[in-house]
Amino acid sequence: SAEMQAMARLNVFTYVPRSSIPVGAKIIRCRWVFKVKPDKLKSRLVICGYLQDVSGVETFSPTMKLVTVRLLFALAAFLGWQVHTLDVCNAFLNAPLEGEPIYMHCVQGFDEFGMVIKLNKALYGLKNAPREWHSTLTDYFFRIGLRKSVLDSCLFLLVKDDKVVLLIGVHVDDLLMVGMPRYVDWMRQK
Repeated sequence: SAEMQAMARLNVFTYVPRSSIPVGAKIIRCRWVFKVKPDKLKSRLVICGYLQDVSGVETFSPTMKLVTVRLLFALAAFLGWQVHTLDVCNAFLNAPLEGEPIYMHCVQGFDEFGMVIKLNKALYGLKNAPREWHSTLTDYFFRIGLRKSVLDSCLFLLVKDDKVVLLIGVHVDDLLMVGMPRYVDWMRQK
């Protein structure tokens, strides 16, 4: 499936021998979730995160405020800036997991005898997946020169010659970019 190919490309998990799992470590179930989209059928592997032990694990992830969305559209209209939305494909699968290892039963249809899966990256259903993704995206934005707004932790700014030229609002894996056309195009290339 395309989902498993994406996971392999992004090194989302590693098969490890069941015998190598530390005593007392929980092995969490997973399942396929199927969705009918207007233009395609979509499958997604989801871990049963409700079985995850989250003691000592941060799970809070911010989402963009509605007032920020309104501000972005108002600025675009007032300044004549370009507006572009972007959905990050396989967003959570790009976020490395921190902390204690998380183990999962083998995926139906991709079983390997005597093996379990050790997650290397966040997977849909994990309680801390949105937080890990937001942290990964924030680090990336900082590396390419964006700054975080002090008013909304999901709003990022690109400043050139002491002028804001691009604003990016983040709502989980959806981005709302508003800015001068050349900077919106620059960001789309990233």
